[in-house]
Amino acid sequence: MGAIISCFLGELKIENLSQLNINKDEVERIFSVPLKWFIDNPPAEYDVHMEIKPKYTDDEGNEVILLPVEELGLPDRYNKPWGLKNHKIFAYIVEGETIWGITAQIVRHISILLKDII
Repeated sequence: MGAIISCFLGELKIENLSQLNINKDEVERIFSVPLKWFIDNPPAEYDVHMEIKPKYTDDEGNEVILLPVEELGLPDRYNKPWGLKNHKIFAYIVEGETIWGITAQIVRHISILLKDII
């Protein structure tokens, strides 16, 4: 997706989550799930269809040019959507909470890496 995310894994030596100093402006709520649960329960997998659009029509009916194909002298084929492909979305449902998107991708990857250690 074009993003670089650096992840750090650590262990917190706390009795409960109320001991954490959470920035309420950035975090809506927190909950914990044992790593073993993720290792034993693979995520649900879904696909979304993605395409690159060089332009779109806004809510007022105006054409919004994102990539000026003609101005840049690009081949005409880039005036239409391209790159049609499916993108995998992972989701874990744990006690009524949904962990999905990049968070679920990170958790899944960590679970795969650590499954033989735990």
